[in-house]
Amino acid sequence: MEGVKALSNLDKSVELGICYDINRITTMIRLSVLQALMASPFKDITLEQYEVLFVLLKNNGVYQRQLAKLLLKDRPNVTRMLSILEEKKFIRREQQASNKKVIYVYITDLGLERVKEVAIIKNKQVQQILKNFTENELAQFTGLVDKMKSNLANLFTIQT
Repeated sequence: MEGVKALSNLDKSVELGICYDINRITTMIRLSVLQALMASPFKDITLEQYEVLFVLLKNNGVYQRQLAKLLLKDRPNVTRMLSILEEKKFIRREQQASNKKVIYVYITDLGLERVKEVAIIKNKQVQQILKNFTENELAQFTGLVDKMKSNLANLFTIQT
């Protein structure tokens, strides 16, 4: 009986409800952007590949290990995505001359063009999602998200 009571309290937990809602909203946003992307001429790139290019826009020339950390993905997954992006000529990789294990990743002009095209589609979807928010509400929301990211950064470290 004690376990049922604990489960009942767990179901009512505000914190768990928030986590569930955040996960659900994130999934719905991704699906919304994916639908828009599939209806566009740019079907040759996935959202995950777009995220790699987007991170490279701000961190061009990072090495693969750093990129995996920035993307919150494991290295083998990032290596697979980079191979696909390289085949599509969206990125290029260069080995460090003094240490062949270190591979730097750069976005190409074609990759830059594609990330800009996809960003337009993504931004239109996000504008629709946020259309009923006031500027004040968006500022508050951004502040709350920043606080959550800060709290999370103190809870765990990403292994690369």
